[in-house]
Amino acid sequence: MKDLPRSREAAKVGEAGGGSFRSYDFLFTRFLPALKSAGTTDEQVRVLLIENPKRALTPAVRKMSQ
Repeated sequence: MKDLPRSREAAKVGEAGGGSFRSYDFLFTRFLPALKSAGTTDEQVRVLLIENPKRALTPAVRKMSQ
């Protein structure tokens, strides 16, 4: 287990000590405004923040054949 990186260090691979801490509001105060200023549409933001996580976190239901 000693060779496994801690999750906070793994997030900032290549930065000393794993990099600087970013709070969750970074998404709304820096990341989204940067996307918008780069020309990202509201629909693209909606897909990124709502549709993709919904698809990734919704279990697929398979019907078993008889």
